[in-house]
Amino acid sequence: MQDVVTRIREEYIIEALNSPILFGDLSKMEKYIAESYDGRSLIELLQNADDAGATKFRIQKINDTAFAVANNGRLFTELDLQSLCRSGASKKKRGQNTIGYRGIGFKSVVNYAQSVHVISGDMRFTFSREKTSNLLGAIDGVPLIRVPHNFSDSQFDGIINQLLKNSLTTIFIFETFNSKIEQEMESFNNTCMLFLRNIENVTLQYNDIQTINVAIRSNESKDRVVTQLSNQDGDNSTWITLGNPPINSIAFKYDSLNKQITLAQPEESYIHCFMPTTERFLLPCKINGDFSTDPSRTRIVIDEYTKESLSSIVHMLTKQVVQAIKNEDDPLKLVKVLSQIQVSPISKFVGRKMNDEFVDILREKLTESIRLNYGQNTLYLQPEWLTKDDLKVITIKDAYLISCDTLDKIDGLRTLLAFIGVKDLDIDIILPFSLNHTLSPMARINILKQLILKYRFNLSEQRKRIISDALIIQGQNGVCSLGQIRNSEKINPNYIMELETMLGNIDDVRGFLMKFNINTDICGKQINNVKTIDIPKSPITKAFGRQTIFSKWRSAEVNAKLLLQEQDDIIDVEDVSKRNIGYDLIATMKDGSMQFFEVKSVNKLGDEFTLTNNEYLTALDSPTQYNLMIIQQDDVELNACIINNPLHALSLTKRIRSYEWLCEAYTGELLKRDLRP
Repeated sequence: MQDVVTRIREEYIIEALNSPILFGDLSKMEKYIAESYDGRSLIELLQNADDAGATKFRIQKINDTAFAVANNGRLFTELDLQSLCRSGASKKKRGQNTIGYRGIGFKSVVNYAQSVHVISGDMRFTFSREKTSNLLGAIDGVPLIRVPHNFSDSQFDGIINQLLKNSLTTIFIFETFNSKIEQEMESFNNTCMLFLRNIENVTLQYNDIQTINVAIRSNESKDRVVTQLSNQDGDNSTWITLGNPPINSIAFKYDSLNKQITLAQPEESYIHCFMPTTERFLLPCKINGDFSTDPSRTRIVIDEYTKESLSSIVHMLTKQVVQAIKNEDDPLKLVKVLSQIQVSPISKFVGRKMNDEFVDILREKLTESIRLNYGQNTLYLQPEWLTKDDLKVITIKDAYLISCDTLDKIDGLRTLLAFIGVKDLDIDIILPFSLNHTLSPMARINILKQLILKYRFNLSEQRKRIISDALIIQGQNGVCSLGQIRNSEKINPNYIMELETMLGNIDDVRGFLMKFNINTDICGKQINNVKTIDIPKSPITKAFGRQTIFSKWRSAEVNAKLLLQEQDDIIDVEDVSKRNIGYDLIATMKDGSMQFFEVKSVNKLGDEFTLTNNEYLTALDSPTQYNLMIIQQDDVELNACIINNPLHALSLTKRIRSYEWLCEAYTGELLKRDLRP
C-alpha cells in the first residue's frame, strides 16, 4: 500500500506547485477549523473510531511530546486516506448511521500536532509540515493534513508493536508542541460514550495514571437500550436510551433496580449531536440527534435537518405518553420527567434556540395525539377539589373529563397536560350544578374562591343572579346560598377564614360579598374551647385479616393505608393525600359506604396535633364519615389511634396565627403493629 501513499503524495505536490496561493489558503482554513474544534479533538477521534466499528479506544502518552491514539476498528483504505487529505471529502453521508459526515473533524489535531503518523494494516503514512515544505520549497503556508508521506520513523516501533499485540489495529501517533491533548484526557467524561454504537472501552493512560472507561449496553426492547457507564475513579452511572441510537434518541438517568427513570443533574443535561455540544437541554436528561451544528460542532443550528430529528424524537415520546394514559400506568416514570418542561423566559431576547423548537414541537404533537386519543373532544382536567360524589351530579357534553384517578396514577401528568393547554373544568360549567345539589365542602369553597378571582371586577347582573342561588356557602346552620345569607342565615366564620387563607386577601372576600349586599365583620374572630367529650380508651376488637409487612421507612400515610387494608370490614383504601381535599385516605366499607381518614404523624401518642381549616370544614360537613388517624412509629413499633367524628369527640382550640385547630389531648381506638423484621 506504500505505492498508494506515494501516488497520492505526488498528486498533491503537483497541485500545490500549480496553485501555491490556493495551497496557502488551505493552510489558513485548516487553522480556522482547528481553532473551531479547540478542546474537542479527543472526542472527534473517538467518534471516528466508532464509525469505523471499533469497540476499543485507547490514548497513551509515549513521552512529553508524543501520544498514541489507537482503536480496533476496520483498517484504512485508499478512500479513507483521500478523505483525510481533502477537506469536506468524507465518504460518510449524512443519515447513514454514522456520526461524522463533513470530513473536517480530523483536522482538529492541528491544534496540538506538528506531525501525525498513521499505521493501519499495510497502510502507513505521515502528515508533516516539515517534510511537505522540504518538497515544495519557498511556498508560503503549508497545511499539515494535506500531503501524505511514507512512514519511516522507527523510534515508535516499540509502542506500535505493543498496541498491535493488544489487537488495536489502527494507530495514530501525534508528535505534539503543547499539552492540549493531555488537558482533554484529564477532562474526559465517560457520558461521551452514551450515544455511540460500538465503543465499549476507552482507556486513557498518562503520567502513571490509567483510567479505563467501560460502557455495557443491553437491549431492553427494540427501541430501548440500557447503558452502564463506569470507571475505577467512581464515575458510574446508568442510562436508558429511548429511540434509535445513535440517531434521534433521548437518554435518561435510570434506576435499574426499580426500572424507573430518575432526574439527571443540570450539569448532566446536554444536547448531543452524537457527541456532546455545549448547549444545555431544558429537561433533566440528554437528547441526541442528527442535528445541524456550527463548524465547531458545539452549537446547534436550527434548520430542516434539526427540526426533522426533533420531530422524530418527539413522535417517539408522544407515543409513550399516550400509551401511559391509555394504560393509566407509567412504570418508567417518563411523564414525570417530561412534566419538568418549561419555556425559557429569555428566549425572546436571545433568539430561538433548539430548546424552543423542542418545546413547540412537543406541545403541538402531544396536543394532536392526546386529543385524537379522546375522540377529538374538548378536554378538561378534573379539579383536585372535586370529589367522585361531586362528579356524579356534574355532566358535561361534547367534552371529556380526565379524572383525578387517572391523573393521580401517573406522576406529572396533570402538569404535562396543563403545559399543552388542557385546563381544569371551568367554574362556569360547574356552577349550575350547585343550584340544586349540595357539593362537597372543598368543592363549595373552591367554587366561591374561583368566582371571586374571576368576577371581582366585572360581575354582570345575570351572573350575579346565578351565583346568588348557588348552594356554596357554609352557614351557621348548614349549607346555604348567598341569597339566604342576605335574608336570614349567617356565614360560618371558619368558612370566611379559610377563604382568606386560600386567597391571601380578606379584602377580596369582603368586596365580593358586598356585591350581594352582605356586609361581614366576622373575619378574624377567635373561637376557643369547642365542646369537649371524653371517650374511654377501648382495645381494638376487629380481627386482623390480611397480614401485611410494615416498614419504618414508609410515610405515615402509607403505613396508615396498610393498617386499614388489614381490617375485615374494609374492602379497599385509596390514597388521595395529594389532592388537598381535607383528608388523606378513603376507605370503602363492605356495606358500600365510605369513611374518610386524615392522617396525623406524632412523635408519641398524646402529643398535640393541628387541623387545618380545610380539614375542619370537611369534618364539619361529614361528621360520621370523618376520622382522624394519629400515627406514631419508631424503629420498633407502629401505633395508630383512630378518632371518629373528631369535632364531636375532641377539645379544639382555634389558633388565629394560621387558622388551624389545636388538639392537646385525645383518646380513640388503638391499632398496634411490630416493625421489627
